Amino acid sequence: VTLIDDAKASALITQVRAQETDMPVAVKLNYMESGLDYRQATVSQMRSGTSSKAEATLSLAAGITQAAAQARADVILAEFWQGRESAHFALPPSSAGFMPGDVVNIFGNDWRIKTIKAGTSRKIEAEAHDAAVYDPPITPLRGVVTAIPTVYGAPQILMMDLGLLDAGASASPRIAAFAKPWPGSLAIYKRSGISSFVYNSAITRPSTLGVVTTVLASGLTNQVDFNQTLDVVLNNGSLSSVSRDELLGGANSAALGTTDTGYEIIQFQNAVLLATNSYRLSGLVRAQAGSGSEMLLLRTAGANFVLLNADVVQPVMTLAEAGQTTDWRIGPAQSDYGGSSYTAINSNGGLKALRPLSPAYFRMQKSTAGFSFSWIRRSRDSGDSWEMAEVPLGETSENYQLQIMRGGAVLRTVAVLTPLYLYATADVLADFGILPSSLDARIAQVSATYGLGAVTERIFNV
Repeated sequence: VTLIDDAKASALITQVRAQETDMPVAVKLNYMESGLDYRQATVSQMRSGTSSKAEATLSLAAGITQAAAQARADVILAEFWQGRESAHFALPPSSAGFMPGDVVNIFGNDWRIKTIKAGTSRKIEAEAHDAAVYDPPITPLRGVVTAIPTVYGAPQILMMDLGLLDAGASASPRIAAFAKPWPGSLAIYKRSGISSFVYNSAITRPSTLGVVTTVLASGLTNQVDFNQTLDVVLNNGSLSSVSRDELLGGANSAALGTTDTGYEIIQFQNAVLLATNSYRLSGLVRAQAGSGSEMLLLRTAGANFVLLNADVVQPVMTLAEAGQTTDWRIGPAQSDYGGSSYTAINSNGGLKALRPLSPAYFRMQKSTAGFSFSWIRRSRDSGDSWEMAEVPLGETSENYQLQIMRGGAVLRTVAVLTPLYLYATADVLADFGILPSSLDARIAQVSATYGLGAVTERIFNV
């Protein structure tokens, strides 16, 4: 390369060396990691043996691997230090072929042209160049992997108003929940204001939920029924058979129904696996926990099936709160209750846990004085012992409602304080006009908290 002296008295080439403290000790390169779903990532390279404290941070708008980004950071830092030395010189007009980026050798040193100022001569600004800078050392493959965060959908929630299943249970509704994937824990939030919710409790395990696939007619009560079977398909969990003693001890309880029809509580002794997640249940015990009112004449396929075990929870509520209509939001504990991963649901304050059971042994006896009705009350709580002379009342006072009907029309309604009522002949004639050949009557216990309980109805032939 031919140099010219355009300033006459100046040196042909002027070399400048930048101060060490002006040079970066480290380079940080931001980029998009193509191996990690193009997430933002950063690599860095540091130079040893320098007193400089400066750092340079650059961003690369490209999706590359971590190894390629690390190699680029090595080159950038080396370029900074290689370009520490710069030079100024002039070339004759005949050097018009040189462009910025070209490398020229002057007195045995390589210089890369940065800028060219054209005139009677071509004034050049260049920086020291070493081709080895662009051959960085091999970068180790660190095998960076990470799992894509799981996106949780809104869980399936069933909020059931059920009878009293066990002693000491509250009157609040039962909540069964299922989600796939299961987020580890579901948080239950209860409405506390127009637009605010407060944390109530948690669901730590998914419930065993399914759908009934066969029709189930009303059946025998107070005994094990082997005449009917029930087929269910589960979306979570499994079922198993139990012994007769376990069945009579309360095992294999399940809720069967919908919010509109109510939930009958049944038990099953045998569970036979038909196909994947499909079972046939037999040895049924119907209308448990006072759910006789929810045993339909014919329950069609499609009803919910919920295994009533410890995975079905009750929110924390006072009796007053349980009796009110309440809004809930239930979803992943790690998410905000206002997000799409939460399910909004309503409880209607039914309080069926406090509903008196239907009286048993409803009988009528004719006499000269009229028709004498009698019945035996049942207890919701602690009534299984054979040692007691009489089961606990479970109410503040004993009270019943007896109705006499004809053709579905109520002719007489009376409040009775003892399980005995005399329907006097004069009252019969006043209601019917003559002595009827049959009487349609129904009896229910009355609760001061719940109101009219489950009804027992019979037609008596006179």
